[in-house]
Amino acid sequence: MAARIERIRSSKKVSLKDLINDALRAGLDEYENGTAPAATAYKLKPVELGARLPAIDDVADILSSYEGESFR
Repeated sequence: MAARIERIRSSKKVSLKDLINDALRAGLDEYENGTAPAATAYKLKPVELGARLPAIDDVADILSSYEGESFR
């Protein structure tokens, strides 16, 4: 979004404040008039990610789970 805003701002040679206000005004006008595009519904499919890894807060616990107690 930042790159898009900067590109439009540079091409129109307006201040950031003016660009944001104009864009917000145009968006609100579309919203009030009912001409704004309908929101798209997204559906996510669950994916099996495999075994859950142990928390990385305790390094000794991680080493013991992968190497056994012999790492000490």
